[in-house]
Amino acid sequence: MRDEMLRRYEGMSGGQPKAIIESALAELADAPIMLALIRSYAADKRPFDGRLAKAVRNFAVGQRPARDWPGANEEFSVSLTELRKELFRMFVANDVQSTLAEA
Repeated sequence: MRDEMLRRYEGMSGGQPKAIIESALAELADAPIMLALIRSYAADKRPFDGRLAKAVRNFAVGQRPARDWPGANEEFSVSLTELRKELFRMFVANDVQSTLAEA
């Protein structure tokens, strides 16, 4: 379902339906979703905002159930090496995506 949402999102023009899918994708964020969001924001000339910040956090901070505390979660960092490489490539391209990649 994630792949289908991402495929449809990338083919949509702006508007409320795209914004709804974008919010859902921000919750499921991974490297391909992050890059799709950045490309879409750049195409629409939108600045880095809370939705992108939330997607970054959802991708960068993993969660798992706490072993000794029922109902609680432990947070841990997730490797962002591949995403950072791609963001750096976008940044040095010096195009419409550069500002978002830098942010």
